[in-house]
Amino acid sequence: MEKSFRSKTSVAGIIFALFLALTLSAGFQKSGFCLAGETKDPFPFDEFKMLSGETIPVKELLGEGKGLFLNFWGLHCQSCLDEIEELNLIYDAIAATGKIEFIAVNADGISGEALKKEMADHAIEVRFPVVIDPTMEITEFFTDGFVPHNVIIYPRGVEVFEITGFNRKVFSEIEKRLSEITAAR
Repeated sequence: MEKSFRSKTSVAGIIFALFLALTLSAGFQKSGFCLAGETKDPFPFDEFKMLSGETIPVKELLGEGKGLFLNFWGLHCQSCLDEIEELNLIYDAIAATGKIEFIAVNADGISGEALKKEMADHAIEVRFPVVIDPTMEITEFFTDGFVPHNVIIYPRGVEVFEITGFNRKVFSEIEKRLSEITAAR
């Protein structure tokens, strides 16, 4: 009886792991979170602390007519690192338009010095600004704990598009939505 229970438990565990893997690889998305009509600042923080050491007020990033793209990533997440390589190319292509701000938020909960060392040790290149989040306040506000996770806040301030996971379909959707922002007048 005990052996049968263990094998059923193992099968259930394998099925759950496959379900989770398929769900994440397909990309989880939610959209429609409304910022319009909010009576308070939509973020519980005023500024982002950059890897460079400087701080940027969140209100500057949410400037009139600009979109904001937040990429949440981890050092030991291969999907995150693969995605960053692709996002670097998009950033290079559309950063000059000035219509969207790119920010990479590290979701490892480590200090800036530790992050700099890890990035150098593993030759991780992020061409757009990197935000450190040692308290995980930003990461917890925007994600459900899974990375890679991307958030696009549209210039019109009425929709936040979020997507978790990374595969070709997910990347195409991100690329399409970023192109919509840069094409808008």
